[in-house]
Amino acid sequence: MSMHGMSSGEGLGLVLPKNLLVKSLVTTSDTINVSHSILFCRPIPVDVFNCASGALPGTTDCNIYTRDLKDFPLDNLPSGGACAADNRISPSEMCYAFLQLNNYPGSGTITQNWGENTGRGTFVSFSNSIPARSGSYWWSYVWSYIGHFSWEINRPGSYYIDFLTTWGNANIEFTVVDTSCPPMTVTTTII
Repeated sequence: MSMHGMSSGEGLGLVLPKNLLVKSLVTTSDTINVSHSILFCRPIPVDVFNCASGALPGTTDCNIYTRDLKDFPLDNLPSGGACAADNRISPSEMCYAFLQLNNYPGSGTITQNWGENTGRGTFVSFSNSIPARSGSYWWSYVWSYIGHFSWEINRPGSYYIDFLTTWGNANIEFTVVDTSCPPMTVTTTII
């Protein structure tokens, strides 16, 4: 189940994962023309997440662009991600994407589109208004999850997340496989 969030701030007040700004992500395309960080990871499932702590949920397998359906149970509910009403991050959640903008001019918007390259196109979209910065260390970030749910990632294929911002766009493409189903072999017998 998709979940998203957004925050803005100055200086301290947000506890970011220690590896956030160290890891760089090679995106399919990135035209965002202000200082920014992008993270693409697998969220760590938890039954109760303390949203009030200001920390972001734990992640693993960052910058790995293949996910296997067999590793994620189908439709494990409830799920809504961190800071949702249930504060549960389900084992069905496959991908976590995060964008932080730093020292950007003016105010603007960030839209996150999750989709499938063949077939359905965009199937989940979130949009956030980004306030104007006020200070030299002003930042804003957005994040969202996508998972192995019948209405989201429901089959092997090529998927994407697009970050569409006032300051440019970034695209991450990733592949979903299913190794629990061996490929079919067709045998032809000529008589």
